[in-house]
Amino acid sequence: MPFGINKVALFGVAGAVTDSAILIQSQTTASAASIEFTTGITSAYKQYVFSFYGVAPIVNTEILQMAASTNGGTSYGVTTTSTFFKSYQTIIWDTTGALLYEGSRDLAQSTNPQTFAENMANSSQSAGGNNTPGAHLAGEFILYNPASTTYVKHFHSKFSYNFYLAAEQNPFVAGYYNTTSAINAVKFNMVGGGNIEGTIKMWGIK
Repeated sequence: MPFGINKVALFGVAGAVTDSAILIQSQTTASAASIEFTTGITSAYKQYVFSFYGVAPIVNTEILQMAASTNGGTSYGVTTTSTFFKSYQTIIWDTTGALLYEGSRDLAQSTNPQTFAENMANSSQSAGGNNTPGAHLAGEFILYNPASTTYVKHFHSKFSYNFYLAAEQNPFVAGYYNTTSAINAVKFNMVGGGNIEGTIKMWGIK
């Protein structure tokens, strides 16, 4: 259903939103190899917002990544150029914080998946009182005009999550898919063989 006036609070300043956010699909899992959206990404909306709630790896210290598809999820790996930076605050090893660029997570005309978050604590991990069980990730990934057959497709993301058991991390990723084919499926999973848990909702904005 439409968000009405609440869309401004959720998706930014009023000038950036031209219509109500419509929930297209919601997926929740307690343990799965990946969460995929293979339907619903069409020309009906110019902007797709993927909201993450309680997303965590089943195995501790995994890496969250995503990949896009132009064939409905039959295969993934669209040429991507992106940049990655993050802020963080540690609470265990020391109490330092910083804002830094992490070039190793960039993609430069690569078909590899895009890293969104690294070394995530899982929801049941606890060590020496360093972490309250319930660690997870929350945030959003936004994909613009994915059905275009004229332009490349821009995206950006922002998240908050528990890094290992010892810090808060706030990563930001932005980039574009270098293709004029329509992007019509996306996949989110953990690197290293561990499964994923949590809820991801896909919203459409005209």
